[in-house]
Amino acid sequence: MDILKNLAALINEMIGWIVGSSFVPHPGFSVLRWAARPAVLILVLVVALELLMPKERRGWNRQHLLTFTHFVMSSKVALFTFAVVPALQWTWIRFSLPTLHLDEKLPPVVFVVLTIVVLGLVDYTAHRLLHHVPLLWHIHKIHHAPRQLTWATTFQEHFAMTLTSAPLLTASTLLLGVHLVPPWGSVYILVNYLQHANISLRFGWLNYIFALPEVHRYHHSRDPRYYDTNFGGGFVFWDMIFGTYRYDPGNPATEYGLDLDVPTNWLAQQIEPLKWIARDIWNSSAVRFLSGRKAAAVPIADLSASATGVQGSNTP
Repeated sequence: MDILKNLAALINEMIGWIVGSSFVPHPGFSVLRWAARPAVLILVLVVALELLMPKERRGWNRQHLLTFTHFVMSSKVALFTFAVVPALQWTWIRFSLPTLHLDEKLPPVVFVVLTIVVLGLVDYTAHRLLHHVPLLWHIHKIHHAPRQLTWATTFQEHFAMTLTSAPLLTASTLLLGVHLVPPWGSVYILVNYLQHANISLRFGWLNYIFALPEVHRYHHSRDPRYYDTNFGGGFVFWDMIFGTYRYDPGNPATEYGLDLDVPTNWLAQQIEPLKWIARDIWNSSAVRFLSGRKAAAVPIADLSASATGVQGSNTP
């Protein structure tokens, strides 16, 4: 009996470390309480769908190990959790920055709709910046690198990727109402896990409302026709408004990833984008400071080519 208790305690501690936000095991973690959380139940549902109804049947490969590593490390190196968001919240309160408190002034239904519209636009804008600002695209490449999409692809990110979305979303929630909790909650979590999932389900008309897998796969496509499309993280109405929505049931996206070499281990994927950024900054500085004969002797295109490293470029 003691052996079973010790084994159960060990398993509980291991799971707590895997899913926790600290490198040190949390002594009060309970796997039963964790498993009862809505986000975890949604995760279990999506994983079960992948196992029972896969779009592509795949054997174990190195990508699975890399994805699992990203899953384990995602909450442990979440820079926005440790620094950016708390600092922004403290600054907002410390300097009494304005807040509309719309969560207290508007009818619930109106407030929910307004929040979905506003935060949807903020999320859409932040995502477009990741694709159109070369230095941010270097960071975002890690998320677009996988050639195979699964529910866990949502966790395959560089630690700095939320440096655009987190501050913008936090500032928006603080402006609308400091007590705001995103109203779509579990629905957004479900869509976020589903949109990368390797499942064969067809969602029909729901693809014109939510960024579900049949829609989001175009966003990860290697086909140049679909670069810079389907930026919406939860809903697709801003893509429709700005003309970036793509969905063709008869011509689905089938090949994903990037046409360039990206490291295939977690640590290198955190370091390499910083090298790409440093190279671009160095090259841009060289272009700016070279002058006269010196500038004429060095082709500007050679120095600044990497600065065009947006989606679709073969330049790292």
